[in-house]
Amino acid sequence: MKGDKADLLLSEFAVPHSTEQRIWRWRTLARRIKNSHMLERSGLSCIHLRIAALFFENLELLHGEEILGDGVIRNSFPDLPMNWIAGEDAGKLAIAALRFPERFGDRTAVYPTGTEKFSHSEVAGIIGRHLGRSLRHETVSVEAWQKRLIELSQQDKRINLDMARHISAVGASMRKPFPINDIFGAVTQEQAMTLDEALRSGYLAFKR
Repeated sequence: MKGDKADLLLSEFAVPHSTEQRIWRWRTLARRIKNSHMLERSGLSCIHLRIAALFFENLELLHGEEILGDGVIRNSFPDLPMNWIAGEDAGKLAIAALRFPERFGDRTAVYPTGTEKFSHSEVAGIIGRHLGRSLRHETVSVEAWQKRLIELSQQDKRINLDMARHISAVGASMRKPFPINDIFGAVTQEQAMTLDEALRSGYLAFKR
């Protein structure tokens, strides 16, 4: 039955600039495509969820320390409007794919975006108002952000070298975000969490 297997992946439309990053990125993508084809050849009818958005949780995980310290969000993303979603809502999409595959129609690959689109400067403003302080966004090089993430990985095992390479490369290569859609509402029949709700509820908590 369609939905026996849900493959939840981060967005796959950014291409890094440098040769080393491009090779690493395409190797990662090739492995995921191979795994997808293997699942389909096994007889399972799959829905591949490729989340075309940034996760709220990474604001706390990757930037919490500098938000509370320097009052800045530093990363390799240009200051363009990006799609955002809560990790909890990405989980709800996976559950919907398993329980209600018919809501996805005949599509085998879907790209849910969440329902909010903000630049990092706008995100800094929202978080700053919540914390009662001034915050800003600063775009830095791939190498600078990757180095910072590797430093953070020494104190938080949720961050590792592969993640540092992946997200720093994605950030630098982003030129135009995926058009926003309402796949989340259509398949879960719920309202997606907003960034403001994530902050007010304590879902995101910036604490020393």
